Amino acid sequence: MADQVRMIRGNKDKDWNKYLKPEDWNIIKGMILPAAWYPYHQISPCIDVFV
Repeated sequence: MADQVRMIRGNKDKDWNKYLKPEDWNIIKGMILPAAWYPYHQISPCIDVFV
């Protein structure tokens, strides 16, 4: 999850709104804790962008 968020944050020139919903941005803009648990339905759009 941290890697995907890092990629999204690092590629600001890309139009991520095509792939992500407004509520997905709460996760991306927030602090990602590697040991934290994130519900799949919340993080799946962030991961699916790269699949």
